[in-house]
Amino acid sequence: MDVGTHPGGAVVVGLMTHVALAQTVAKQDLEFAKKAAEGGLMEVQFGELAQEQAKDEQVVQFGARMVQDHGQANEKLKAIAEQKGIQLPQELPEDAQQKYEELQQLSDSEFDKAYMDEMVKDHEEDVEAFEQQAQSGEDPDLRAFAEETLPTLREHLELAKETQSQISAAGQATEQEQQHATTDAAG
Repeated sequence: MDVGTHPGGAVVVGLMTHVALAQTVAKQDLEFAKKAAEGGLMEVQFGELAQEQAKDEQVVQFGARMVQDHGQANEKLKAIAEQKGIQLPQELPEDAQQKYEELQQLSDSEFDKAYMDEMVKDHEEDVEAFEQQAQSGEDPDLRAFAEETLPTLREHLELAKETQSQISAAGQATEQEQQHATTDAAG
């Protein structure tokens, strides 16, 4: 049977092409794409949660920035993956889902601190993974994606550290004010 004359043949050839393409992408590149997709999903979902639950306006704004920037990066990665026949995860991995549920239980300044601690830790890991991919990734498109995304991730890391520091300082100031109020009331 000639594939070109069978109406379903194009679909079969198309599927075979996707499988062949995915097999030509190095394991390291596949792993990077998967982890980057999971991280991007996490950043967006956690950012949406921050917009709903954060007390400090800086944390709310940081969450909004994560939704915007990681949403855009997710779309770029998705386009590359589709072109190469790579199947990306559509849901958070179990550990990230568990962390999300833990964050959901927190409110106000407790949420702000836990969320920003997670964002600093996560962006440190992201920068390291994207640097490695930019330097040693075999797939040119995924390497370029890592190179293009790195400046934004580095900016996020610095912003996360600044916000973490500011909410920590604000929390300490509030504790001191409460101690002074208690001392003044007793005196």
